Amino acid sequence: LGDELWKASTSGSADDVQSYISIQRSLDPTYEAPIQDIMSAATMEDHVGIVKYCLQLGVKADPNIMSFLIASESIETHKALIEAKAIPIGHYIPWFGTVLSVAAKDGLYEWTKFCLEAGADPNKDKVDEHLSVLASAAENGHLDIIQLLLEHGAKLQGSGAIVQAAKAGKKEAVMLLLERGANINEIGVEHETDKRITVEMGSALHKAVRTGHTKI
Repeated sequence: LGDELWKASTSGSADDVQSYISIQRSLDPTYEAPIQDIMSAATMEDHVGIVKYCLQLGVKADPNIMSFLIASESIETHKALIEAKAIPIGHYIPWFGTVLSVAAKDGLYEWTKFCLEAGADPNKDKVDEHLSVLASAAENGHLDIIQLLLEHGAKLQGSGAIVQAAKAGKKEAVMLLLERGANINEIGVEHETDKRITVEMGSALHKAVRTGHTKI
């Protein structure tokens, strides 16, 4: 991008970017602005004004932009992409999954809430290709996310949430799930594409003992 355009894209405004492009075109009528790169840079800093400007110019949310969005937790950029219908709410990002699965796993409440309210299905998305979003939140002990997912229709029975919580030693998550009706005898989540994972299945008690979480 060059220092000046990089600065405008990461710490400036849409007006700064437009001004830079106008100046370059006045000097060279054949100048083609690297709009895709500008949007990538703006996404890294969650500069939504610049992102919206790029979208108006027809920039697509390619895998690089989506990777930057996830890595930088750029929620405002994500909102802009959804509002512009540039991506669906269930958009899959290679190596990451969907935004909902990442946000719930990482305990990002507001982002998780946005995804759910925008129509993301808490029972469809997977974490690491086999864990339910609820199980992932439970595994990481995110009590507020667990509550939020359940309020938005996440299925508790058969989700593997209580097993993952016990395995990770998340006592409060186990207690919350039991209060919400989790089956203490559930034996975990079967991998949809790799049946070898079944050897790792077991009940919440089995997992807690095996991983040394005796208080659970």
